[in-house]
Amino acid sequence: GGGPPPARPGAVGLHDDASRAESPAGAAEGGGASATPPPRREESGAVRARLNDALSAFIEEVDTSILDRPPVPQPLLALLTARSEEWARLVRPGRDAARRDLILGMVTDAVGLSSMQTEQSKEQEQEKEQEQEQEREIEMERYIDMSYLRDGEEPTRWAFCSLGQSRRADDAPSEEQPRPTPLVDGSFYPASEFRLHARAPLPLPPYLHLSRNHFNLEWTGERRLKNAVMVLEWVPSVAKIAPLPTGAVAMTEAQKARLPAAGP
Repeated sequence: GGGPPPARPGAVGLHDDASRAESPAGAAEGGGASATPPPRREESGAVRARLNDALSAFIEEVDTSILDRPPVPQPLLALLTARSEEWARLVRPGRDAARRDLILGMVTDAVGLSSMQTEQSKEQEQEKEQEQEQEREIEMERYIDMSYLRDGEEPTRWAFCSLGQSRRADDAPSEEQPRPTPLVDGSFYPASEFRLHARAPLPLPPYLHLSRNHFNLEWTGERRLKNAVMVLEWVPSVAKIAPLPTGAVAMTEAQKARLPAAGP
């Protein structure tokens, strides 16, 4: 029998367009093999030119020219037809051409591409305006927040056990009755003394007190009230518990006039 078929050259790639050649008609009978013709090779420049031409279909040119009049909207069918004619050399006959014709037939009555691009541009402009509006609101909040003083807001610790203790102030006379330690130390103060900057206090009942960590009466300038509030029912002495007097205390006309001014 004849020898093995000649092996295809290993260097087959972009620069090798060779295919297996058929044996020439003049092959020797009786199992004789003819010499394989050398592979047909393309010039590197020609292969590179074909590749660049195929890749150029995916590159969009950047047009920086400015029109002297508004653009005239064109039907999408006309735009796609012009593009398909521009790249007709890359459309293979048969299935590719049939698929192109099918797409062009589907968009016959479609809206112009320019109109679609204009709508997309409007949406992008609206999104940009919304982002700018949000940035302005954030800047305004920062400006408003900066107008409030924030110094001296570190909380001061106090012993929880002092709620059950009583004593006199250091400079108090000996005949004065001991008071709860948190009131003597200044950790708490009567709520009737609470007031904001340049505002008047409210006539709150004497059994209500505020923590100085919540609002310090020594602060100056505008301050933001803390939104974290905890209410503690505090009974310094169970023996002194007594029912509160009934009946509401009427506000005077002066107090009513001061009430709106006490708000923020």
